Amino acid sequence: MIENAALLLTGAIEILPAQGPLTLLVWGPGRALPVRIEGISIVEQAFDPELFPTRASVDLSARVLSYALKARSAAELGYRKALGEAAGRLMGSGGAVDPWPLVKVMYYAARRGVQTVAELRRDARLIELMGDVSKMTRASRTEITTAFRRVRRIISTGERRRMDEATIMRYVDQFAAERPDEEAFAALLKDMRAWRPPTQEQVLAETRLTAASEQLASLRRTRAELEAERTALRQEPAGSRDTARIREIDQELVEHDGLDLRTGRPTGEGLIRRAEEALGKAERLAEQARLDPTTRMRQVFGASKERADLLAKVKTDQVGPLRTPPQGLEVDHVVSLNRMSQMAGFDKLRATERAALAVRRDNLVVMDASANSSKGERSWAGGGSRRPSTAPTSSPPGRPGTRR
Repeated sequence: MIENAALLLTGAIEILPAQGPLTLLVWGPGRALPVRIEGISIVEQAFDPELFPTRASVDLSARVLSYALKARSAAELGYRKALGEAAGRLMGSGGAVDPWPLVKVMYYAARRGVQTVAELRRDARLIELMGDVSKMTRASRTEITTAFRRVRRIISTGERRRMDEATIMRYVDQFAAERPDEEAFAALLKDMRAWRPPTQEQVLAETRLTAASEQLASLRRTRAELEAERTALRQEPAGSRDTARIREIDQELVEHDGLDLRTGRPTGEGLIRRAEEALGKAERLAEQARLDPTTRMRQVFGASKERADLLAKVKTDQVGPLRTPPQGLEVDHVVSLNRMSQMAGFDKLRATERAALAVRRDNLVVMDASANSSKGERSWAGGGSRRPSTAPTSSPPGRPGTRR
């Protein structure tokens, strides 16, 4: 709460107004319209001997909410939220501004009816966030102009394909993460034009896969925390050691692993093993439903033992020093999953081979979580100012051209 108050005072976050309930004007059966109350006045016209009003006239003005008005209102709320999220993420100095944290701001600005970059630059809230636009470098101004135009193209392409808001936003997020050049952006638009609405089977398969992945990842995190606590307790002096808590942790670890801690023999099916089986079943259903392979790889990676082990063992940023204090560690791919999916021969890989590719140790690096978010989907192998010190940089790991 104190931290949020400090961020509020510095302008890094903003308290959004709560959305009120939808007001309906009901004229009769089948005649109910959403409205916004714009004004109300009450004139008391008659009173009893104690001066309580006995008659009054009410003048009420309301506007019927069209789809456009509701969409604009939602865009305004999204714009404010995106501004708050972007605050503090604009990196640069000497007039240089990183435009990529502003992509979501640009999206909601376009949804609010902003048509040109000149209009975007006149927004007082954006000026406050970016600083004096006139002092920006020419390169920064060009980047912002290009990014805004491309965001508008993504929106118009999505609308022509009759995509819903969430689907268009996924492509906007992909654009922000990949930071594509002209060729890659053309590929993104081509992918949008080839888009088809997901089938009910695919929606259900993705829901099950996500739930199974999150459950397994949660169990792995809990196990790592228990192991760390157990190690710390066992290092305490024998006289002050909390042996009761150590026994509790031992029992919980047995439940998670299904193995006796002393002998290593199976004691039954552990929670992690059951969760792994559930994820495997969800992955097979996703394969049958022809769910996007990259989506499946992300879920497998997020719940993988390889990722959990790295986070448990590596405690420093393997990429290099940061200008700002680290904000926690995350595991990143040297060559991104998205880039892998675009390589020749990727479509020839079996599901098990794609899953193995997603967790290859020589393609994983531990780095600062905020820097990872800023880098997005760009591959370290493909360039960047910070290169991992322990991961390969000369070529992608395991180009999927042939089956191994």
